[in-house]
Amino acid sequence: MNISYLRTWIIAFFASFAWSASALATPSAGIVVSDEIVGTTPNSFFVLRNTLFHPPSYYAFRERLEFVELSNRDGSVLHKCIVRQTENTSDAGADQEVWQRTEEAQTDCRVFQTLSERDASYIVPRGSGSAEFTFHLSAEGVTVKDAWAEPDEKAVALLPNAKLMAVASSVTAIPVADIPWQTGEDESSTYHLIGTGAESMSEICEIDGTAVGSKRSKWLYVRFFCWSGDQDVDGANFYLPVDSSKWRNDP
Repeated sequence: MNISYLRTWIIAFFASFAWSASALATPSAGIVVSDEIVGTTPNSFFVLRNTLFHPPSYYAFRERLEFVELSNRDGSVLHKCIVRQTENTSDAGADQEVWQRTEEAQTDCRVFQTLSERDASYIVPRGSGSAEFTFHLSAEGVTVKDAWAEPDEKAVALLPNAKLMAVASSVTAIPVADIPWQTGEDESSTYHLIGTGAESMSEICEIDGTAVGSKRSKWLYVRFFCWSGDQDVDGANFYLPVDSSKWRNDP
């Protein structure tokens, strides 16, 4: 056999073997949270929270929709209940990928009754014109500026990076007991999607420059996008509350 041909065949064989091993490798686990704000009170805000749990497997994942109330003061979870949860599985040995979805029975979450009983305000729709204020995220934290301000006008510091990381960590906290695989952590502890492994939020997140809020409320809610798009990487899209009375001069 020609030595050059043999060398080429051996290289091709091991390259094919390496690719196959990589394709069959167990993926990393990942949890992804995405919030949509639906109401506010003077002390809190409500979100519908969609959480995707991707275990270290290509053939299963869990979807959970929760109704969550969060504190304006520090972002801590005040109340939550599960609206819907599904388990999704696929046969690893099937020639064609087919997913089966199983609905899990849940108690009544009373979303609309709770919003009504708490007299929660509606979120004001965002207009298509220019925003009144614009928000910026940097290594130092979050700042805000009047949208019509002069270019050299100084922005107002709202959330320094340390406070920002702490509140984001609180907003995106998940009880370890809720995670459908072994994490090696105490089940009575809390898992934080944001706030670890980075020196500043600006390293891992982007910010929506326009906040949302409700009428007659001093609180505005700035949305953060902190997910790479990879299913086996933790991430979250969420809102953080900011007190507009810190910079507004309305009578």
